[in-house]
Amino acid sequence: MYVEADKLVDTFNEVFGWPLLLLLCHSVVILVYFLGFFTDRDLKLSTDADFLDLVASMIVVYTVITLFGPILITFACDSVVREANKLLKMCYNMQVHLPLLAREKEELDRLTNLIHNNGPKFTAANFFEIKRSTLLSIIATTTTYMIVILQFNYL
Repeated sequence: MYVEADKLVDTFNEVFGWPLLLLLCHSVVILVYFLGFFTDRDLKLSTDADFLDLVASMIVVYTVITLFGPILITFACDSVVREANKLLKMCYNMQVHLPLLAREKEELDRLTNLIHNNGPKFTAANFFEIKRSTLLSIIATTTTYMIVILQFNYL
């Protein structure tokens, strides 16, 4: 059963790898673009305040909706990997604490080796793994680009 689940993860990576990569890149671009919009001082000076508030609220809603999908996908992929790690820990605990027969111990050893050597890894077109730390990397990248945008806007 674990082998079938591993094949499913590989198929998921093949089918959705590039779309996930493009979705994450799109999210970063949208976030940087709209953060740059909020720091544009020429826009604030030449536009009506009520209109600017309306546009700003629409941009915030659009950005939240755009970022919701990648965040949800990242948490789901990370959850699968964490469950596989829990299964590996359970196998190790069973080997240590339970009196097992030779056949059961052999099967448990095979499962443990299979999980350890072939754990699920979700990737974005094999460029990087999709896990929770990916979100922090996106935030770090966005922050870096935001600093550059601020420097250009306030020269």
